[in-house]
Parts: sequence; C-alpha cells; structure tokens
Amino acid sequence: MNAQTYFCGYSISHFLFVICQELEENLKKSAEEFKEFERQDLKYREDLKHIKQKLKKLDEKMEKVNITLLANFSALFVICFL
Repeated sequence: MNAQTYFCGYSISHFLFVICQELEENLKKSAEEFKEFERQDLKYREDLKHIKQKLKKLDEKMEKVNITLLANFSALFVICFL
C-alpha cells in the first residue's frame, strides 16, 4: 500500500472531499434559513410596533371617554341630588 490509506476502496482524501461538499451544502442551506428567519423577525417586529401604536391610541381614546363619562356622571349627580 502507498502512503494514502484506503477504506472500502476509497481514499481518505475522497472521504474528506465528500464531507467538505456536505458541509458546504449545509452552510448554504443554513445561510438561506437564517435570511428567512431575519425577514420573519423584521416582519414580526414591524407588526409588534404597529400593534403597540394602535394600543396607545386606543388607550388615549379610552381615557378621553372615561373623562367625558365622569364629567357627565358628575353633572347628572349634581342635577339629581342637589
């Protein structure tokens, strides 16, 4: 046998070549999956920001309605009981 070691008829360099190809394919696949993850993350962050803005506006409207109701109730109380 020469300096290269053989296993089942294949050299170690062949196995290393195959492993490198698999690693390269896995790396490309992982990079694509990460890009998709980043797109989804950005979308969810934008959605969350929009929802928080809507919630803030609804809270402000609710506060105005509560103030109006309290004023109306106070006026009604004064009319009825004084």
